[in-house]
Amino acid sequence: MAANLAMEEPRNGFFFGGEAILLALNHTFDLLSEHSKRGIHFDVLAPIAINAMKGPSGYEMAKFVGAINKDVRPTPPNKFDWSQNSPSFVHLKEVSSRPLITSMGPFSRLVAYTVEHLRMSNPVLLHLVEDMQGFTEELANQWRQNKLSEVDPSEFEQLLTLETSRVTFPQLFQVLKSAMFALVVILRAVVGRVLVDPAIATDIHAPSLASSSLQILRNIYFITSRLGPSAFSAYTFVSLTSADILSRYPLQSKLFLESIRPQHPGIIPANALDRTLDLFFLNTAEHFPLVLSPSDNESLILNAANPYINSGAHKNLLEIFEAAHSATLAALAAPQNAQLAARIIPFYSQALFASFPKNLSPRQFRFAFKTLMQITTPPSPLAASHPLLPDTLLELLRYRADQAPTVPMPPSLTFKDTAADALSSTQPPLSEQAALTLALIDALPTLTPSQLYEWLPLVAEAVNGIQDTSMREPCRARLWEVLESGEMDVDRSAVCVAWWTSRGGREMVIGGLRLGQIMAGEEAMMSGALQEREGSRL
Repeated sequence: MAANLAMEEPRNGFFFGGEAILLALNHTFDLLSEHSKRGIHFDVLAPIAINAMKGPSGYEMAKFVGAINKDVRPTPPNKFDWSQNSPSFVHLKEVSSRPLITSMGPFSRLVAYTVEHLRMSNPVLLHLVEDMQGFTEELANQWRQNKLSEVDPSEFEQLLTLETSRVTFPQLFQVLKSAMFALVVILRAVVGRVLVDPAIATDIHAPSLASSSLQILRNIYFITSRLGPSAFSAYTFVSLTSADILSRYPLQSKLFLESIRPQHPGIIPANALDRTLDLFFLNTAEHFPLVLSPSDNESLILNAANPYINSGAHKNLLEIFEAAHSATLAALAAPQNAQLAARIIPFYSQALFASFPKNLSPRQFRFAFKTLMQITTPPSPLAASHPLLPDTLLELLRYRADQAPTVPMPPSLTFKDTAADALSSTQPPLSEQAALTLALIDALPTLTPSQLYEWLPLVAEAVNGIQDTSMREPCRARLWEVLESGEMDVDRSAVCVAWWTSRGGREMVIGGLRLGQIMAGEEAMMSGALQEREGSRL
């Protein structure tokens, strides 16, 4: 029966090969009675399949990853060499050619199918996730013992020999990638089962399984981060769903974050693997500020993000820079953190301005500043206790824009997989002055109507202050988009209409007049209005 199942056409997408799993299936079905074969056999099949995956016929508990270290040799000038003639690489090729490894994609879908159809879900799922977590912990430990883990992916060409970077390491990464995809596919079925199975979605099992799922993702993040997590939909589902489930339990959320927090808070680790784990922590922690107390937000999230926010520019840390700013803004935006935000924002705003443009792209800076404005304006609790903060931040930004360089900035591609940054690289380059002016425009929808009366002409003046036409026109287009695209509510839109029609807005934006010129000349009127004339009209 198992052989027929294995050789069957993939009507449901479960065609698979591999001698090890065929033997496991045959053994499983031989042990089961005819009654068991009608439904409960999946409870036995899932653990056997996971054991086959991590056992000698599969990834052998990742021992081959740590064994590579003894064959990695330092070579001048300061490079690592892992020869394709070394015993560890020969063994790696044997591992990658195993039937179970070569059919890992279909195999993982089979395991996921068994998880979705478990009868005795509680003990089987808990044991299954425990085995997966144990395997990934060993995989992460074996990778840490490997000298190659010390090399940042962006420095492969500089720190690895040509043979290592183009022959041996790609072969290793292909094996690691197959394990990562298989684990995530199985985890997707586990998390899906938590969502639909009342026996699993309890206050005892749900947070435990969600925490374990995130721990597994953390253990394999040194693989996932090289591909870009957002490019893998199953990973995104498992990560976000697990975080959402766990966030329902504040105590378990705090314990989980404490278990994965940076080991050396306040400093940037020299080891590339430790920085990767810091990146995972920051990307994950930004989902939990709402369920943490202000003191926990500060000790767990803000302290972990602080070294990356205040550090100098480094091309290998750009992704962590953005993650640190995102986590910080998420913590400051939580309503219970109003007092904490009032204390932190002055220091954070200085770090934010210092980070642009070296550590943050224009898109990232604009998003961060707009979020900061949303935190300090109504209906945020901080707006009531510190009403002058928004104007202070805008004044700082306007002053910075007035003093900013006017030469075009080089194209900023912070991530290879960030579509918004990739799109911005196809547009005409902007100067630092133009980028800051765009951030000023983006902040307008967050202001109160009374603040809009003051800041609309100031923003229009900032746009007119851009001398280069190719940079000024995108700013004018963005200002018009903010005014008419629906980003404003009814009250703010009324202020914008009044400013445009009868307070000189049209003359400033289209005619390029400055506020002083309008105030010194004729009174701004609606188009077609009659002007007062001196003397008789007869």
